[in-house]
Amino acid sequence: MHCPECGAEIKEEGKFCPSCGTRIKYAEEVAEAGKRFCPNCGAELSRDDIFCGSCGAKIDEFGAVKHEMPMETRRIQIEGTTPLKETKIKEKNSLLVALLVVGLITLFLSFIVPAIGYITLIIVIISAVAVYNDAKAIGAGRGFSKERLSETVTWKPLTWGLSVILLWIIVLPFYLVKRKVLLESG
Repeated sequence: MHCPECGAEIKEEGKFCPSCGTRIKYAEEVAEAGKRFCPNCGAELSRDDIFCGSCGAKIDEFGAVKHEMPMETRRIQIEGTTPLKETKIKEKNSLLVALLVVGLITLFLSFIVPAIGYITLIIVIISAVAVYNDAKAIGAGRGFSKERLSETVTWKPLTWGLSVILLWIIVLPFYLVKRKVLLESG
C-alpha cells in the first residue's frame, strides 16, 4: 500500500505514513473520494494530472513529487542562464568592488580637498553594511560554533562588518579575496 499524500510505502498494519505522518484512515478516505493533493504545495490534483497546476511540480502515479535533485537545491533553470542566487551574489561582489574603488578615489582626493573626507567616511559605513549583508547572504561562519580571529572562515557577518569599519582599507580587499572561500564553506 502507498500513501496518497507522498507516495511512500506503508505497511498494511500501519496507522500513519512513516514519511509524511498522514493518518492512514484519512488517507484511505481521501483516496476513496478520488482526491489527490500536491505534496509540494498542497493544491488539489485531478486523477490524471502529471504536473501540479499551481506550482508546476511533476507528480508520480502515487501523488508524490518527483525530484531529480534534493528539495533545497531544486530550482527552475533555463539552459544557458545563471541561477538567481548566483546572479545576486555576483552583483553584490560588483557593488563591493565599486565601493572599494570609489572609496579609494575619495580617500586620495581628501588629501587635496579635506571636505571630501566626509564622503570617504560615508562610503566606509556603506561598505561595512554591504559586507555584513553579503556575508550574511553567503552564510559566512554558519558551520562554525566558535569564531577564531586567526581563521577568517569562522567569522560571522557582524565580525566582517565591524572589521570593515575599523580597518576598511585592509579588510574590504581581504574580504573580496576570501569571499569565494567563505561562499564554499557557508
